[in-house]
Amino acid sequence: MSVPADELGRLAAYFTQRRAPRLPLKYAESKPDRAVLYRKMVQKEWDDGSEPIGGAKEGECEFDFAVAFKTYHTGDYARVWTSTELAKVRGFDNESKGGTGYVIAQFVFDQELTTLFKGKILPQKMQGAQHMNDFVLMHREGYEPFLHGRLEVKMFTSQEEVEVTIARHRAFDLGFSEEQADTLNEHLRFARLMDD
Repeated sequence: MSVPADELGRLAAYFTQRRAPRLPLKYAESKPDRAVLYRKMVQKEWDDGSEPIGGAKEGECEFDFAVAFKTYHTGDYARVWTSTELAKVRGFDNESKGGTGYVIAQFVFDQELTTLFKGKILPQKMQGAQHMNDFVLMHREGYEPFLHGRLEVKMFTSQEEVEVTIARHRAFDLGFSEEQADTLNEHLRFARLMDD
């Protein structure tokens, strides 16, 4: 059975609009610096948590994640989400969460976050993971999926997807709970605001 060209175009347009928006494939294929994370946040979160570092390069700051969690705190299982991809953070629209005056912060750590939290990263969509505050959560929502053998890695539901993403050096997002604030503070080299 064939579909007329004009009907095929209409169907393609319909399903394109209905499909969850995805980032261009190039973002999912990049090799991110996993010691650098980005976050779009309300200006108050930045103001409460940051403090300029004396004598450092212009704009470099310390950032106290514990203070940021207090500013951001929305419940016992609140997560502060970050990404390895600046382009994703720039394109992320979280204005619906309330608040105004958003900024994008870059956090540079002294080692890769996947090494720092090795064995403590769970897939975000794994049953019960949201309530395990002593673990960091990971997902790839918005990125094009990639194949690993027969496994299509797209949304995180299995530990295998997390391990494959780390091993294949793919882009990802990490969600931290207040439990990780001290470790983040200890290993943060500096934070700074990015241009929009």
